[in-house]
Amino acid sequence: MWFIYQSYYYLNVLQLSEGVTGVALLCGQLADGIATPCVGMLSDKLELGWGKRNTFFIVGSIIVIPSFLCLFTAPIWANAVCRDIWYVVCPIIFNIGWAAVQVSHMAVVNSLTYDQEKRDIMINSRNGFTYAANIAMLAFSLALFLFEEHSLMQFRVLSVTCAILGAISTCYYVYQVREAKLSKEAMTKERLYLRADLGRTFTNTTGEGAA
Repeated sequence: MWFIYQSYYYLNVLQLSEGVTGVALLCGQLADGIATPCVGMLSDKLELGWGKRNTFFIVGSIIVIPSFLCLFTAPIWANAVCRDIWYVVCPIIFNIGWAAVQVSHMAVVNSLTYDQEKRDIMINSRNGFTYAANIAMLAFSLALFLFEEHSLMQFRVLSVTCAILGAISTCYYVYQVREAKLSKEAMTKERLYLRADLGRTFTNTTGEGAA
């Protein structure tokens, strides 16, 4: 959602040059493109205490929340050059964290259940809540921009609101979804199901042979 506002904020509110704005957007997307496959490969290979996916989700969230706020805030002591560097580096850090959050959150579905119907329900729920959150944030932005005239304050209130809601939903998700425990339970159930299915297949085959 931040990407919708970033170019406008940089060009029209902060009045950064088009070159700096373009570099900031490009560097952010390059960082995302590099970090995404790296997170996917690492989360496949590493077994960590919070789970293969949730560990990256937690680390990514710790990176995302402060770096997101930094996208819309620069230190008051920064001169023009430091400010430009700040607004180029922050999208890079944010996109690295966002890659960890996004990839791990999408991949965790396959760890929680082996039932395709349940996987479809979780994916559809995720997509539905994503669209609902986007619409809610756009509606809030519209109301904020109508009642608050100061452009800088508009974006700061919006970014703080997004960060607070994101932190709350992240804590709720981490508390509710215990990947390490749930993935073990799912694997145990899958093994029992496969044994039972193999037993039924063997019984049917033996019965047909005897007949």
